[in-house]
Amino acid sequence: GLAVAEALQHRIQLHPLPDVDVLTATRGGFHLIDLLHDYARAILIDCYTPPNPTPGRVRQLELPLTAGVARLINAHDISAAEAFQFAALLSIPMPAEVTIFAIEAADTETISESMTPIVQAAVDPLARHIHELLSSPTTPRPARPPAGVAGEACRRIR
Repeated sequence: GLAVAEALQHRIQLHPLPDVDVLTATRGGFHLIDLLHDYARAILIDCYTPPNPTPGRVRQLELPLTAGVARLINAHDISAAEAFQFAALLSIPMPAEVTIFAIEAADTETISESMTPIVQAAVDPLARHIHELLSSPTTPRPARPPAGVAGEACRRIR
């Protein structure tokens, strides 16, 4: 997620997008409330370890289905979906539109300074795809899968 955010920020410097902020965080749960309140739209990006992963494949997840996403849920916090529900109970305005992209990885437990080459190869295509999505926020267009991005990651964004 952090690498995609960095690549997206670089793209935005080259091809500016008004009213787009790239925020980074190493935590999810309650932290998402502080990070995202008052935004109309959010795109969350993280790594994902499903059963039998295909490293480097990008999936688009729904907010309630964030189990297995490294920082969007953990044992000492609440899930991203629960954070949004909690914010709603407290009348904290949260994004009405949330898109989650997750890059599959085989191992998110080993501490390393780098990603595997196959996961790294998904970073730039996903950043490019997100930039394209953000380039036309009011006029949705069918998203085309960039190289290395699975079809389910490329549904129409409203």
